[in-house]
Amino acid sequence: MSLVKYWHVAKAEFHHELTHSSNSIVWATILFVIIFVFLQIWKTVYGTKDTIEGFTIAQMIWYLAIAELNTFSNGSHNVEDMEKEIQSGNFSLSLLKPINFIAMWMSKLFGYATFVTLFFGAFAVVLAYLFVGPIPFSFASIPFLLVIFAGALALNFLFVIIYGLSALWLEQTHALAWIHTKFMFILGGMFMPFEMYPAWIQPILHKLPFAFAMYGPAKLFVHFSVAEFFRILLGQALWIVALLGIALMVYKRGVREVSINGG
Repeated sequence: MSLVKYWHVAKAEFHHELTHSSNSIVWATILFVIIFVFLQIWKTVYGTKDTIEGFTIAQMIWYLAIAELNTFSNGSHNVEDMEKEIQSGNFSLSLLKPINFIAMWMSKLFGYATFVTLFFGAFAVVLAYLFVGPIPFSFASIPFLLVIFAGALALNFLFVIIYGLSALWLEQTHALAWIHTKFMFILGGMFMPFEMYPAWIQPILHKLPFAFAMYGPAKLFVHFSVAEFFRILLGQALWIVALLGIALMVYKRGVREVSINGG
């Protein structure tokens, strides 16, 4: 099956976001407010301390900036778009087209995430640099980080697709996306790394998919190590296989139900 069609889907979504880039100003403002507010919070928490749980205040802000970038690029708003497409009957029509539904949505999400990463990535880096300055960083780690960030996007995309496909049975799916977002906030370590959590829950959090989609990439950015890279990569690979299996199972069951009910 040719991959060109999926490249065009991703490209079209990228251009769509580019033509509606005025919306990004609002999100950029939100990102600015979040980082500014948490900087004030961490200044109070740190006081005269140089580090807490191995993080300087500068590393904590850079961690937050990368975690927020991950949040903005996860495409969770597409859950409602998938819901509308399914409930409007377009899902049934898509089964007649020579394009895989899941691969098509993965391509759309990739196009969206590419735009967000380019725009918000630059903005997040500039904000973090202006607020707290640079942190120790090796440019040799960039290829490793890109692999981990790609894995995080794949995990997020699969969650979106699973929630979106649930519209075949549920009247409203945005509640699932909302709950998932809260899980990412709390169980994914969006606002602070797991090292700041109670010791008893940290081993549990490290094994959840949210950790490999949020905490892992952000932590690796501020505390890079090859050993940690491979640990995160393995966790991402296992969870990607598991979530892809769930997505395919839900999709096949949905196709069967649509076929039985005549669309």
